[in-house]
Amino acid sequence: MTFKGKIKPRSKWVKPSALVGALILLGFAVTSGKDGYFVPAVILAVAPFLEKEYIVDDEGVDIKFRLWGREYRNLWPWQDVTSLHVDHRKVYPDVMLHIGKDVVTRSFVFDSDEIGEIVELAREKNPSIYIENG
Repeated sequence: MTFKGKIKPRSKWVKPSALVGALILLGFAVTSGKDGYFVPAVILAVAPFLEKEYIVDDEGVDIKFRLWGREYRNLWPWQDVTSLHVDHRKVYPDVMLHIGKDVVTRSFVFDSDEIGEIVELAREKNPSIYIENG
């Protein structure tokens, strides 16, 4: 079973603002002769087109990034996940799930009715996982 986390949609002003900022940086780089501004200008121009998706499924915990038709994945297999912490208060009425791997934590937001199934999936895939239901 696949569960997709909720992501706050971007405001409508983000893309135009980032592109204007990138043009300003690019203009500054050209007029001042400082090449160090080219890289931030390119990153600022590309960033608004990056889409990401949070997924928890049978494979593990995944963040999928899409940029202009190409997809990149950052997968944590279940055997690498060491802990789950369920936070019911932070994003009420939804639930925030903190997923730990060693000392690194990812936080995903899910519907409150999905969280029980996600915890059961985690227990099934990795019986040694520490689960705190706060």
